[in-house]
Amino acid sequence: MQLRKIVRLYFVLLLVAGIAYAEENTANGGNIIGKIRDIKQNPIIGVEVKIVSSDGKTFTVISDADGNYKFSNIPAGRYTGNYHKKGYGSRTGPSIVVDNGRNHGVQHIMHSTKDIQKIQILVHHIADNIGVLFDLDALEVKALRQSMQISIENVLEYDQNLMSMVLNSRHRKGVEILDALLTHSEIKNTIAKHLNTQQLKDYIDFTKTRQKNAQQACIHFIAVLLEQSLSLSIEQKDRIIQLLIESKDADKQLTLENLISEPLQNIVNLINNELKLSLDNILNQTQLELWKVMLQIYEEERHEFGDVVGIEVLEAPMDEAIEKPERQKKQLQVKSKEEIRESLLWQLAKTALTAHTERLGLQNEQDLRRLDLASAGVAHQFVETQDIYINSRVPFVEDSSNIIMAVMASSITREDAIKKLNTIAQDLQEKRTNNQEIVDVSDKTVNPLYHHTLNNMFFDRISYVLNNPLYQHAIRDVLPEEAYTQYIEKETERIAFLQQASRDLVVANIDIYLLLNENQRKHLETAAAQLTLPIISNDGLTYMIIKLFLSAATETWSPWQQLQVVNGG
Repeated sequence: MQLRKIVRLYFVLLLVAGIAYAEENTANGGNIIGKIRDIKQNPIIGVEVKIVSSDGKTFTVISDADGNYKFSNIPAGRYTGNYHKKGYGSRTGPSIVVDNGRNHGVQHIMHSTKDIQKIQILVHHIADNIGVLFDLDALEVKALRQSMQISIENVLEYDQNLMSMVLNSRHRKGVEILDALLTHSEIKNTIAKHLNTQQLKDYIDFTKTRQKNAQQACIHFIAVLLEQSLSLSIEQKDRIIQLLIESKDADKQLTLENLISEPLQNIVNLINNELKLSLDNILNQTQLELWKVMLQIYEEERHEFGDVVGIEVLEAPMDEAIEKPERQKKQLQVKSKEEIRESLLWQLAKTALTAHTERLGLQNEQDLRRLDLASAGVAHQFVETQDIYINSRVPFVEDSSNIIMAVMASSITREDAIKKLNTIAQDLQEKRTNNQEIVDVSDKTVNPLYHHTLNNMFFDRISYVLNNPLYQHAIRDVLPEEAYTQYIEKETERIAFLQQASRDLVVANIDIYLLLNENQRKHLETAAAQLTLPIISNDGLTYMIIKLFLSAATETWSPWQQLQVVNGG
């Protein structure tokens, strides 16, 4: 009997000890409470969350509709987390140390497979360019790719601005993205592990040089365009270049977007309103008058006018080619929008021609009178044929836009696209030469492209009148043969400078957006040497850009570069 009591007591003690051990063991565990979201902070349901302890034990849960998950009563220790869902791929998170009796909160952002691919192709492009620049072998480039991929994915989890720039890169300049990556300490340190100190410095300097070259291309293009439009001397052009270089706000305002993505009259706004630069000490009186007319046209085209407005205009003479400039008086009149435009266009053409005549250095009154009569006739002809002039551009703008869209949609071969681009450029030149009207003037009120070309051909107007056959024939008649030969040589040289400035500008633009390697840049520069700017406008520059891109075979461009072009970069 006594023995039976002893055995019963023994089992009771064992049971109590077991319960106490179990309670103590639970107290030594902890909870992991997490939430999983995408880059837009939306919760992700159905993510398989797996944690593995240092001794190999595995625990698995699934995130709920709110993206939440929980591991309860997990033994204390260090765990590695892995997250997986179809469409998002797999991701290994940072280690989690579980303490006894504590809750551990964890936040995760998972990138979709599409986002991961975007990061991968960007990383591949940057790493490959670094490899080419410093002659790294394939294994070194592969290691750099892997390190950068992990580093960028980690950084994107907490840096929302960088995330937006990298993953939503539509219309983003590649140099902006690269600069943001290089200025992030974690990513910069990752790259530094694969390059020596000098190589890292050289790569950062290389990126800065790319931006500096783009700004220099902008300055050169602006100066050459003003040289053409204002009939500047070489000395005046050089002084404007220096003025732009020394401007304290030039770094912020002199961007390729101002010259390519927007109408070229932005140059006038840039110098006068943004940089607030004065040309008074550079231009002569006639050139200053022309500059003021440009400002008036910029303001007239920028603002919406009513049916009638009051504006100070320079009246065109009633007798087309008789009135002397000194008899043209400024008058304040009430005019319709169309009358204002015609008056301003007449002033633009006549003053541009006068400035060009003055540059010839003629002294003979009869010769000056002859050129003045020709200038007045050209100015009137230009105003009267504005619709024909504008309509000659509408098909070019429309057709080139359609070709670009077709290329982006892969619905046309590169070879056919180049042929079509060549055809529309040739058609434009023929229509300009023959003054051929190809769109009914009555269509202008309903054709948006009419207004697009009207507001997007500022400097092309001046080029058009300066090269008018009537005016050029008059120059030939008044200049001695030797002087005329020198004049033609100088004008040919000026046009060559403008074409080269245009080529440099478009190559710099492609470089800024697509981060060219040395081989790509050399190819584009060689291809650009064969191109001619068909219209002095952003339409003409866009034409050159797309033709340059098409000049290289598809395999020449990295997947990231092709994606940037498709996305409108």
